[in-house]
Amino acid sequence: MKLFEDLMEASAKFADKATKVATEAFEQTKVVAGEAMDKGKKKVNELELKNEMSKAQKQLGELYYVMRKTGEMNEELLTQYFNNVAAIEAKLEALETEEVNEEMDFTVEEEIVVTPDVSFEEKVEETLDTVEDAVENVVEEVKEIFDGEKDEIELALKVCPSCGAPADDEDLFCSECGSKIGE
Repeated sequence: MKLFEDLMEASAKFADKATKVATEAFEQTKVVAGEAMDKGKKKVNELELKNEMSKAQKQLGELYYVMRKTGEMNEELLTQYFNNVAAIEAKLEALETEEVNEEMDFTVEEEIVVTPDVSFEEKVEETLDTVEDAVENVVEEVKEIFDGEKDEIELALKVCPSCGAPADDEDLFCSECGSKIGE
């Protein structure tokens, strides 16, 4: 009878340890998936701000060009447009600073218990597979977010011949320096 009781006790301890390992792996996956989701959201915010910045710079460049061409300079209006660009720039810098200051800490608080039938490498591989699946789900969610926004977020295919700044296809003048881009 003692052997049976010892076997039951060992079996219960094994089940407890297995539950702890599975719980820790699940918790770690939630942390990693949450951080990946946060990074995806930050990237979306960054792209939106860069798009907004490009438009604001374009407007400022066009305004400056028109004022220069007509000879009617309106410093107050130029300052207003410049301040708009500066405000967007500040938001971008704050976002970049926030990303630099964040530390990625993926520590496992509990020991991974290795049993004779499952090695440490197998446990780690199993945890990594779970994390990879979670990250893939986050990537899919980010793709879905961008899918509806494809027309709003465009990559610059043109550059200014004077300063090299990116320009939209429809831009006639550089949003950075005001130079004519081309036809």
